[in-house]
Amino acid sequence: MASASSDCIPVDEINDLLTCSMCLETLNEPRSLSCFHSFCKVCLGEYIFLAKKYLYVYQHAVLKSSANHLNDTNRFGISSKGPWLELV
Repeated sequence: MASASSDCIPVDEINDLLTCSMCLETLNEPRSLSCFHSFCKVCLGEYIFLAKKYLYVYQHAVLKSSANHLNDTNRFGISSKGPWLELV
């Protein structure tokens, strides 16, 4: 017969398994990822929404910056806005 102490899971481990690491509350409508991390449905949805929003903003900023850089330089990477243009 197995001893009772070897079959018990510590309360701290149970609390960790039932806690959303985003909101730090007890899981509400838990969703598990393929890596076995669990989050509240609302927390996961908000994270995905914000990740997509900031990815769009970042991509837009990078593309805009690249376009501005391309407009200001020639094919050799030399800026068209330099003091040498005033000397010509």
